[in-house]
Amino acid sequence: MEKVYLIGFADPINRDELKSYVESLPEISAWFFSIPHSMFVVASIDADSIYKKIASRFENHGNLFVTEVPRRNCQGWIPASHWKLMDDHSIVHSYSLRFDGYWREGNEDRLPVVSGLYCVYAATFRRENGTVDLDALLYIGKSTNIHDRHLDHEARQYWKLFCKKEQELCYSVATLSQSSIDIAEAAMIFKHKPICNDQLKDCFNHGKTKIVTSGCNAKLYTSFIVG
Repeated sequence: MEKVYLIGFADPINRDELKSYVESLPEISAWFFSIPHSMFVVASIDADSIYKKIASRFENHGNLFVTEVPRRNCQGWIPASHWKLMDDHSIVHSYSLRFDGYWREGNEDRLPVVSGLYCVYAATFRRENGTVDLDALLYIGKSTNIHDRHLDHEARQYWKLFCKKEQELCYSVATLSQSSIDIAEAAMIFKHKPICNDQLKDCFNHGKTKIVTSGCNAKLYTSFIVG
């Protein structure tokens, strides 16, 4: 995950030399000058690594200081385009969700014994070729044990109210650690606003979060940021 860092210099460093050096570092994807004796960088490495690289290259230019810049807690004047760069790289949480599926209604006992998120769809089964059409996303939920959660889910009959006569329920599952499922679920619900979710659709009370979905992710955004 990339973060924004501020590098402060006790003694001035030639900007062209500094620019040329940071552009040679693959771990730094962007940089900008906003105030004297300093440089902002967008990097995939931590402050300690940045410090060591800059200090070793410009060892005769005095002391320097490197700190992460959390966009949610900083203030002052820099150009608007620089604020935008900081906004674009101020991701607090990032999750990659690969969904497996699809399990048709009646096969809930075959859902995996994993922690993660699940999607519930209204689907149409095509007997002629053994496939299903995912017609509508009904619900997004979480569980520390998705298999056991669906053995007798209390909302199943409610979900079926939103299925047409020829439709049935269908499920997909993304494995995710227990420590991550709360924020990931909140982000997914806030972005997609499934018709059967009655909470978390109108607000997202977490830091800026990026979600990437793949696999069996019908009706889902492949990449989005909320917060």
